[in-house]
Amino acid sequence: MHHLNPFLWITICIVVSNGLLDKQVDPDSRDPSSSGYDQNLKVDFSNSLSFPEYLRNARNANDKSTEYLNHITSIAHITNGIALQNGLMNGNVPIDGVIEELLNFGTVKLSSVIQFKTDRIKNFVAKLKGVSGKFDGSAAELEKQALKWNKWYNKYLSVKDVTFDKIPRSSEYFVGAKTINSSTILENVNKLREDIRNMAYDIVMIENNMQKKFEGYTISYLSIAFKYVHVKAQGLPKTIDAIEVEIKNKLSQSLLKEGHVIFESLESMLKVIKSRKVIVQSTDALITTIKNNVEIAVGLAKDSTAADTDISLITELMKSQNERKTKKHTIGFPNGASDMKQLKRDAVDSWIAKILNLDVTRLNALWDSLFPLFQINEKLDGLDGNMRSIVSDNSYESLLKLQEIQKVLAAVSDESIVSIDVLKVYDTCFNIPRPDDTDFKISEDFIANVHLLTNKLIDIESLIHVLKDDTLKQEVDEYLKSLGFTNIVDDTTVKKELPEAVKRYNGGNNLDKIKKRVNDLIAKIDDIGLAALQSKLSNMANHSVKIIDQLFNDDLIRLGGIHDSIHMLQDLKMSDIDNVTTLATAISDLSESLIGIKSIPDDMNKIAKNVTVDVNKLDNSMAKSRAVGQSVVSLKQVYELKQLKIEIAHLKSLRDTVEVEIRNVASLKEKVVIRNEWGDHKKDIYELENFLAEIESFDAELDVTDVKIDFYKKANALRSLINQPTINSNVTSDLENAKETLEKLSRLDLLFSKYRTKYSRVPSDLRGLHEFLVQFLTPEAVNTVISGNNDKYYYVAIGIIFFALFVAVVVLVLLYCNLLCFKNRSLCSVVDMDADDKTILVNGPKRADTGRLVTRVKMNIMS
Repeated sequence: MHHLNPFLWITICIVVSNGLLDKQVDPDSRDPSSSGYDQNLKVDFSNSLSFPEYLRNARNANDKSTEYLNHITSIAHITNGIALQNGLMNGNVPIDGVIEELLNFGTVKLSSVIQFKTDRIKNFVAKLKGVSGKFDGSAAELEKQALKWNKWYNKYLSVKDVTFDKIPRSSEYFVGAKTINSSTILENVNKLREDIRNMAYDIVMIENNMQKKFEGYTISYLSIAFKYVHVKAQGLPKTIDAIEVEIKNKLSQSLLKEGHVIFESLESMLKVIKSRKVIVQSTDALITTIKNNVEIAVGLAKDSTAADTDISLITELMKSQNERKTKKHTIGFPNGASDMKQLKRDAVDSWIAKILNLDVTRLNALWDSLFPLFQINEKLDGLDGNMRSIVSDNSYESLLKLQEIQKVLAAVSDESIVSIDVLKVYDTCFNIPRPDDTDFKISEDFIANVHLLTNKLIDIESLIHVLKDDTLKQEVDEYLKSLGFTNIVDDTTVKKELPEAVKRYNGGNNLDKIKKRVNDLIAKIDDIGLAALQSKLSNMANHSVKIIDQLFNDDLIRLGGIHDSIHMLQDLKMSDIDNVTTLATAISDLSESLIGIKSIPDDMNKIAKNVTVDVNKLDNSMAKSRAVGQSVVSLKQVYELKQLKIEIAHLKSLRDTVEVEIRNVASLKEKVVIRNEWGDHKKDIYELENFLAEIESFDAELDVTDVKIDFYKKANALRSLINQPTINSNVTSDLENAKETLEKLSRLDLLFSKYRTKYSRVPSDLRGLHEFLVQFLTPEAVNTVISGNNDKYYYVAIGIIFFALFVAVVVLVLLYCNLLCFKNRSLCSVVDMDADDKTILVNGPKRADTGRLVTRVKMNIMS
């Protein structure tokens, strides 16, 4: 159990928000002209609940969950924003790492994306399109034969030194066969089958006698049948437990389930022997044709090699968009660049003002202080959306197809043409003797038995694991009680209560549901084939078969992938790779948009004001950011998991369906892989449901366990099942939905113990952030910041002073030159001025109030 402190810091938020003013805040009361705040970013500052009341309600109302998450995410954004800005400006945080995280590049470096060019990819794709129709198909059959030979010869090279008596772990395998053969596993499975079959027989007897007259033998038959159904049901758990103990103590300790792996080399040898034959005779003309085809492939191989790095980069970029990677610098921005855009709104969110107990207008200083960081938004505008838009199933399939072509072309070189002459040696294979048919049959039967034992023993283990939780016993007990039986083992009581039971049975309370459950269990056990399994196990425990090994002619030269490449290129459909060029163009556009982005730290320092310098003083800001950011990310993922409750319930219900489909997989090797990837579904679901139950009560403190399920592997198991030719089409849709649920779960990081140290420091970090922001945004601090920061006010003031001086000089010059109607350094006579001040009468009577004009002039100058 791990103490999950993200929830503890909520208490801190409640404490620091006590005493908040509940007054209404006018959203238009802020003066946008007092800061660089963009009016387009105004939010609706409506009168809302106080934060403590909001938290209490959020825990009990689903409709508050989104709002609540948005608020705590705002805190993470602001904390990470301050830390990121400080780190970029002082050089402690590399801009490359920031951009890589914000655009979710994964393992791809920013410099690689910036240097990306489309030329090599476009050239390679164009060459691929150009080879269509150039290959001569007259030697196709010989090429196919060469492909098969290449496949089997490579197999042979891997097993040619293996002999039956030297196969690793084979002796331990046979010891295990004796152990299981002497155990009671199959005996008890057979007993389980017989008990269930007897239950089915008794149910049929009950059904038949219910139609007969209620007297004599009918009463006896019904009494006995109901009693036996009860007795057999009671005995099922004991038999199942006995089998489970034997499986755990004996089967799990043996190697019988790994026989297909232990004897894989022998199986490969048998396949090579059986497949060694020549159908098409080689000729000089056919070999010349193949050489010409190889020359075409050699040319493509060189273009493929040239484009390899660029194609790998695109592939990694596409994979990164669907993968989770721990962030070092931008943990508070889990959604990357889009979260950075949200920071511009968070910085002026009225909810933040309420937490800090400040007027919302004070947040303008916070917005101004982060203005240098917002330059990243301008550089990345739309790029995160472009990155997500390039990810599609079709595009990814095209890339995989192209890489598949590259893989086979990698085996082609100038020397490949010379190796084609080895086809002439194929004809000599007619002279190699085949093994005796009887010996060969013995060997094949041995491998078949190994497969059967592996397959069926795994099926038994899986079946018992499922039956361990079977509710048939409980269903039978409840059913008998529903008929009115109080003591089913007492004959006298049963006969006394039987009339009422018959009445209820005929009234609709029949055995149809239990009968179906019993028949389903019988079918599952019969599918194992106990009789054949017991026979094969006995033979394997007492084996005395000597497998005859067959040597090969080592003169053949491995042809590599020459014919693979020709075959693949001949069958290539251009629609398979059409999207690759489009992808390359999209990445190229991204590359061009990122040119110059490394100058961001310098640009930030150039435009930084005092308000930015002050906010960057947040103590230990990056450590605070990582602790708060990780807590918020964990909390968001908890909420995401809660939103999947319905999907998880559906996933749980598919346990039996998946087991049936796994048993139907034809390939034993593939079946084992799928079963291992699917894992213990019952245990996985229990772990998941237990975690959901732990987080259901959203309190200030919460203890939870790590969820260690490999959801990606489980999703891959379903993906393999869906692609099986034997898949039941009626369940495909359910499996698809379950796969999508598992893929969603695989993107959640539910290993909370990894972040325990970060969680533990969150309360103190948030308290420190709160105190810092309150001090930073108090009226005195803001006024100081504005007076000492805004250069534009400084330059305006300087401009006004210079303008005033200029006007004064002009006036003095005009006075000196007698151009203002001044005589003897006094005002000249202004005779009259009409009501609209439009006309001045020069020769009229003198006015006594000319002094007011002087006053007006002086006022105008001063203004």
